[in-house]
Amino acid sequence: MASSTLLWLFFAFGHGFWSFLWRSSLIGGLAFVGAMVANLAERKLEREVERVRFDMHRQRGYHPLSCAVAWRLQDFQVEKRMRRPLRNLLSG
Repeated sequence: MASSTLLWLFFAFGHGFWSFLWRSSLIGGLAFVGAMVANLAERKLEREVERVRFDMHRQRGYHPLSCAVAWRLQDFQVEKRMRRPLRNLLSG
């Protein structure tokens, strides 16, 4: 939006009121269309990222976790497996 404002400041003034009105509406319309195109591209990118995450979720069989949570979960599972043989030795 700042670039369209600069463009408007440099090119809209001069050569009468109708020229100013025409250039202002042209620059404003182009800025509006540019903002809409950028918004649509952003939404398309977000949908693609969500599709990839959903596909990863489907392949893994569980919800994708952050690295820190995944490492803690893995440490907990390793610790749990290490306790089992100790229990078997003490009970038997």
